Amino acid sequence: MLGIDFIFSRWLTVNIGKLLVYDHDVNILLNEKDVITPILNINENQKSGPRTQFTESLNIGLTYRFVPKEKKGSRKTVLTLFSEKS
Repeated sequence: MLGIDFIFSRWLTVNIGKLLVYDHDVNILLNEKDVITPILNINENQKSGPRTQFTESLNIGLTYRFVPKEKKGSRKTVLTLFSEKS
């Protein structure tokens, strides 16, 4: 996947991504090299088959952080999980 991230502010981010996919379950109609003339099979129906496809995405993210206000005189508690003794 190829992607580009844009950060406009601490609240707004945008991501543009592109992905190359081969999906054998999706049949795409086949045309000649001029892209207009269809390729026909024996029954005069347009041929179709699996092909490589590009998937594109545009993601827009909004972030808001809920932080409680500190009361006057309160201290933050720090939890130490690992400490080295010398």
